[in-house]
Amino acid sequence: MTVGREHSEKRQFIRMHIDTEIDFEINNQESLHGSGKVENLSASGVSFVTASSLEIGDILDFNIEPGNVKTRALCGTAVVRRTEVIEDGILSVGAEFTQLT
Repeated sequence: MTVGREHSEKRQFIRMHIDTEIDFEINNQESLHGSGKVENLSASGVSFVTASSLEIGDILDFNIEPGNVKTRALCGTAVVRRTEVIEDGILSVGAEFTQLT
């Protein structure tokens, strides 16, 4: 039996659009810090926009605060898999979770 996906993307996990901030430390560049605005989140990663300079392969220690007391913060490590300049000095970043704590 095969179950089809109703959403237009054929991804392993469905993305959730959320409105919150992400703080991160780039641990392979002598502990540089940055922040951004989360665009969407899935079980395997996060997409966000930032003014920080990130490159594919950067390892991020991150913290996503949900903005309410009922939901725990999501913390862990992720690797940057995609970057795209969306306007001068602003990047859209896709990062894959490697560890969640």
